[in-house]
Amino acid sequence: SEVATVSNKEELFFENYNCRLILTKGGYFKKLSVQSVRAADEHKLKEGDFIIYEEDTDNKGDVLFFTDKGQIYRVRVADFDISKPSQMGDYVAAKIGCDEDEHVVACKMVYELNPEHCMAYVFENGKIAKVELSTFETKSNRKKLTGAYSDKSALVKVVAMDADAQMVVYSTDGRAAIFSTAQLLPKTTRNTQGVAVLSLKKKAVLSGAALLAESGVVNESRYRTKTIPSAGALLKEEDSPEKQQSF
Repeated sequence: SEVATVSNKEELFFENYNCRLILTKGGYFKKLSVQSVRAADEHKLKEGDFIIYEEDTDNKGDVLFFTDKGQIYRVRVADFDISKPSQMGDYVAAKIGCDEDEHVVACKMVYELNPEHCMAYVFENGKIAKVELSTFETKSNRKKLTGAYSDKSALVKVVAMDADAQMVVYSTDGRAAIFSTAQLLPKTTRNTQGVAVLSLKKKAVLSGAALLAESGVVNESRYRTKTIPSAGALLKEEDSPEKQQSF
C-alpha cells in the first residue's frame, strides 16, 4: 500500500538551513534562502499568477503536495534547489512526476505526521472533511498516496491541525461564517466527503478559508455561528480578505 508518512529512520545527510517555501496558483514552487527573502526582491510570476502558500521553515522536513486528482505527493524539502525571487521556480507537477493532466493545488510542510493530528480539507461545495493523519500510516515509504481525499468537489484549502480552532470560511457572494473545527467529527476514511459548513446560494461556492487567528477579521461576533451549516453574514469591508482567492 501507499504512504505519505514522514520517516526519520534513515540517516539522511544534507545541509540544513532556514528557508521559505512558496507555491503559486499556477503550480510553481520556490525554496528561497533567508538572504533572498530579506532582500525583499519582487517575485517573478506568470501573468495573472499569485502566491497561494508561503511558509518559513528549514531544509530537513517534507512537503505534502495535494493535486486535483485527489492524490498527495510527499517530497523532501532538500530535494529542491534554492531559487531566487527573480526566478519562476519549479513547475512542481513536472518536478514530482504528476500525471499529464494532474495539477498541484495546495501544499503543506511537515516534519512528521502525528497520528493524533488532523488534516482539514475545505471544498467548493461548502463541506469540510477533517481526517485523522493515522489514515496515512503504512509501513512502506513511497512518495505517492492515491485516494488521499475526496474528489467529489474542487479542493479550496488544506489546513493541518494539531488542535481544534476557530475557522472562518468565505463564499463568492461575499458572505462569511466563523465556526469551531471541534464541530467536525474526525474521520478515519481518507475520501470522506466531509460535513456541510456553509449553506451556499445558487451559483455561489466556498472560495476561501483561514484560521480565525490568521484571518484579520475584526467583527468576529457578526459571523460566528453555533450550528453548521450556516448561511453566514455579509462581509464588511474591513473584514474582507485582500483577495477573494483560494488558499
